[in-house]
Amino acid sequence: MSGSVPAAAVPERPALRVLLPAVVLDAALLAGAAAGQAGWIVVRADTVRIEGRCLLPGATVDILARRIEFAPDSAIDVTGAATAGCDAAARDPTLDGTAQHLDGRQGAGGPNGNDGGLIRICAREVVGTATLLANGSAGGRSQRGGDGFAHVNGQNARRDAGLLAGDMPVPPGAVAGIVRMLMPGVDSYQRARYGGHAQAWLRFGTLGQGGRGGAPGRPGDGGSSGRIILRHAIPLATTPILAASGGAAGKPGDFGAAGEPGADGAHVLLVNLGHGYQVHDIDMYWQYELQGELMGGLAQLRAAAASAAAIVAEPAQAGMTLPDAVSCTPASSAELASECSLDYLELIRAGASRDLARANRSRGLARYEWLADLTRNATDQARQDLHAAAMKALAALAPAAIALPATDG
Repeated sequence: MSGSVPAAAVPERPALRVLLPAVVLDAALLAGAAAGQAGWIVVRADTVRIEGRCLLPGATVDILARRIEFAPDSAIDVTGAATAGCDAAARDPTLDGTAQHLDGRQGAGGPNGNDGGLIRICAREVVGTATLLANGSAGGRSQRGGDGFAHVNGQNARRDAGLLAGDMPVPPGAVAGIVRMLMPGVDSYQRARYGGHAQAWLRFGTLGQGGRGGAPGRPGDGGSSGRIILRHAIPLATTPILAASGGAAGKPGDFGAAGEPGADGAHVLLVNLGHGYQVHDIDMYWQYELQGELMGGLAQLRAAAASAAAIVAEPAQAGMTLPDAVSCTPASSAELASECSLDYLELIRAGASRDLARANRSRGLARYEWLADLTRNATDQARQDLHAAAMKALAALAPAAIALPATDG
């Protein structure tokens, strides 16, 4: 269309053009158009009837008519085509962690949603509830992450007889117990003497490891909204249903499963009673004596490991809703006339003339009135001639048709 309604971009997909007095736009017609990959449906008619849910994902549907009738439960839907996405829980073993790289790898991203199309309707009269949909489709679900590699044992603590970075001091209260265990044959006085100078440290082996589960891929972004333009000369009798919103962001797949950790490496106790360092294995007796210190130290190590292990899935974005996505406004005869090509006006005159020849005066009258409105302010000779013909016919029809309703008969 031209004039007050913005012109559509040249479609990349083939166009289907319909120029007929009466058109029924239904699912069968659009299914055939979709099969031919038509992305632009142009309808120029006197009357158009919409039947059923007319689907043409992402396309442009451009209609100009005197009268457009929406049957009950009918709609024109150019919402973007749905995207399949990935199975949320389907596992791909090639993404699993390995002995060289423990963590599972991130899954593949989901496909983006498709943009909604464009619906443009200019009509003198809209009958029924106009239902027009031009939403973006939702983004696709992303792929599940790979599983982490499992059962990697920790390394034993080093047995160096001297302090190392990371050695954890044993508090004085526990040191007295260590002296008592290391010097069972010494009286309490001697133990007190040693205990006053004794020091001890816990040295931990590395923790057993399991790889982190891989993050799901980034879901697809939602498609952007299309546009809906509805212009009408006669006020609408029912409120139209117009929807043009951006598609929802895609959903993420599942995280991969974390690999089960292996056994922790062995821990040791470093003691200095005042005459050099001694390294002791931590057997069951030491574990009992130093249970609180061991548990506290291991808890710190595990907390540090956990804080470094957080993996966050990358979110997708919802599709954009265009600021002028929906427009429903009255249109003057002059504005509608600017949308009409000469061959369309000649089609209306031919239809009106044929109606009179078949004694369908009411429809002939309606068509001549439509033609007269569209050519009233014509400046070129061809349209002025059409206006003169319409006015002549109306003058002849008026006395005979004055009591007849202007229906489509």
